[in-house]
Amino acid sequence: MSLFATLQAALPTKREVHPDGWPESVWVHRLSLPDLIALGSIQPVDEEADNTPWLMELLARCVGDTDGPGEFATAEAKAWLAVQSKALTELANAALQINELTGSAIDRKKG
Repeated sequence: MSLFATLQAALPTKREVHPDGWPESVWVHRLSLPDLIALGSIQPVDEEADNTPWLMELLARCVGDTDGPGEFATAEAKAWLAVQSKALTELANAALQINELTGSAIDRKKG
């Protein structure tokens, strides 16, 4: 196996997620550096602040089908997703994990 193939297998750029009760699975994609920087600029600094708008933007930028993200980029789709609490939690966790955004900001800065 080539080095590139090994890296692709070890560090996937998308992950399939099967939200409970949804008729189809969706794909959570790894974000590009410009998208991560843009998200970082709108992320609340205060840990007690409401992160919902930031999470919705994260999902809008990385949830889609196998071809790429964008399925939840419209205001209508974001509003619909916002009331799907179980799926929202599952998708947010997958998006945070694949984009290495889990853990506290302090812990991420140490890495």
